[in-house]
Amino acid sequence: MSGLATCQLRTLASTFHRNVLMLRLGIEQCQTQIKLIGSGRTLCISAISQREAEPLAGKEQRLLSNIYGGLVNGQRACLAEAITLIESTHPRKRQIAQILLQKVLSHHREQELFNNGKPLAFRVGQCCIPSLYIYFP
Repeated sequence: MSGLATCQLRTLASTFHRNVLMLRLGIEQCQTQIKLIGSGRTLCISAISQREAEPLAGKEQRLLSNIYGGLVNGQRACLAEAITLIESTHPRKRQIAQILLQKVLSHHREQELFNNGKPLAFRVGQCCIPSLYIYFP
């Protein structure tokens, strides 16, 4: 498994456990429900909303707009920048990353609606070591 996939799994697991604990304590209400296929169980997912985070400064808003626009248009440099932002441990950058993820997922849902509700491919992957592609004559 690549380091990126492992990091994402750790993040998802810790987020899931934190939300379950908060739901058990009655601190948080379920904002989004996802039906788990084949189990009949419902998973509650919660994320930071834009109103819960501090307002974005002009520089942060421009950064968010540039990365979001690049992601939607398929620019690889923006994808790399988004991954770096999401993996950051800085609290403010994590808030910005949450807003970015919400915007991207909203865009993805809109695109699914235009596709008659059929799911779209939406994946980020890492394959091999880049140096393996170097050709030595």
